[in-house]
Amino acid sequence: MFVGEFEHTIDAKGRIFVPVKFREKLGSDIYISCGFSGCITVFPAESWEKLSEQIMTTLPAINGEKPKRSIFRRTQSAEIDSSGRILLGTKAREHAAIGKNAVIIGMGDKIEIWSAERYEQMIAEEDLDEIKDLYASYGM
Repeated sequence: MFVGEFEHTIDAKGRIFVPVKFREKLGSDIYISCGFSGCITVFPAESWEKLSEQIMTTLPAINGEKPKRSIFRRTQSAEIDSSGRILLGTKAREHAAIGKNAVIIGMGDKIEIWSAERYEQMIAEEDLDEIKDLYASYGM
């Protein structure tokens, strides 16, 4: 399970260092996708395969083409290099508005990479009472 929050910088080539505890869980084959929340989502192969299967079997063949196209075209396979970095493509960095500073957070079965500015804004807007009520509505 991926948990925690780490601040890192993006180098001139668009690479970001992945924390050791995340690298160990990600494995060698990863998938990088432009998340719907305005961040970059990084999946270990197993999580991506489960999500892909769910997308392919759940969305209808006709009406599901647009959402399938949206997620699959925004995703690429990647590897972690020998220095523990992943390359974030230009389009992905633009999508997430990531410049020099980024925040990597654990999200259970995946990680997210946020621009530091967007992440701080999201945290500032976080309503803990609303989140607590949501958990309570599910009996947690």
